[in-house]
Amino acid sequence: MNTYNISEPVNTKTPPFLFDEKRAERLVLKLYDEYTGRKGLYRYENSSTAPQNIHKPGMKTSFQSDVFDHRYVEPKFVKVSKKKHVLWLFFATLTDRRQVSNEVYKAHVRLIAEYPELYTKEVIKKDKTEFGEFLAKYKIGVPRQSAEYWIRCADTLFNNFDGDPIKLINHCGGTVEGVQEYKKRVEKETGFDPLPGYGPKITSLLLLFLAELNAYEMPADAFPVDVHVQAIFLQYGAMTTVRDIVNDEAENFLRLFLCRMSVKYSLCKVALSHAFWIKGARLCTGCSKRKYVALLCSIEGECSGRINTAKYFSEGIWAHPLTFMRKGNSGQLSIQNCSLFD
Repeated sequence: MNTYNISEPVNTKTPPFLFDEKRAERLVLKLYDEYTGRKGLYRYENSSTAPQNIHKPGMKTSFQSDVFDHRYVEPKFVKVSKKKHVLWLFFATLTDRRQVSNEVYKAHVRLIAEYPELYTKEVIKKDKTEFGEFLAKYKIGVPRQSAEYWIRCADTLFNNFDGDPIKLINHCGGTVEGVQEYKKRVEKETGFDPLPGYGPKITSLLLLFLAELNAYEMPADAFPVDVHVQAIFLQYGAMTTVRDIVNDEAENFLRLFLCRMSVKYSLCKVALSHAFWIKGARLCTGCSKRKYVALLCSIEGECSGRINTAKYFSEGIWAHPLTFMRKGNSGQLSIQNCSLFD
């Protein structure tokens, strides 16, 4: 096991946890093999069932009622070019909360059909308080914050980059770190963040979606490390806490580790990212209530069970000592006779 000096200050690159690199590599390769081989859970859940791919601009939404007075509204269709899809992803990703991603992208499909001006320069004129109340109606995650971030990011995008996210990314050197440096530089000069919400995780997520769309190649330093990625490393024992871990500390460390792994073993980061998110969102979440987990998960025998995420969502930390939930039923019935989500 590789160990690190945990007495170092938090703001250094030395992580405040023990990291078993060999075990971490085994985890990554197991998940990648399972996903690319369409084994277990991935026979049923893959990139085609990811929220951003189920819900796309121009598609008919499953429920077309007016959110204000519940009158029926005829389905609307929007012919969307790749450029418009990229712009749609820029704002949809900004408001993404991965625990409710399905509802977020579904809402954005309706919004671009019913209020296309929200994805243009016109949105800059919106009052952030009123816009926040409006987004709450559509169940956009953290609506007041999302409204403020949406307006400010639109200001930067349309006034400086012709409303083109690709131009923005290229201006920042085409990397996640470049975007973060751009944010810091502008904030130092002007006193405000030009791209609030676009930290390393969300920037990586946008770049992942653009790679899926064949609109931009995944940069060497991009990998979206969300709650599920961090939880799986902790559950598998590749990371061991010695004190509370701040989310950002784990996120930044794992992002660079996963990027190095992708180079070392020639892994497709889009596939690897899907492997982690689908495992965490579709199986690990609520694991204790799931049936036949052993049939669906290649790491079930080495996993401690779903980690308690309460403090992650309330305070942004993994609380030490870690607590884990009971694992799901490991029955050996035929996979054809069970429901994944019973």
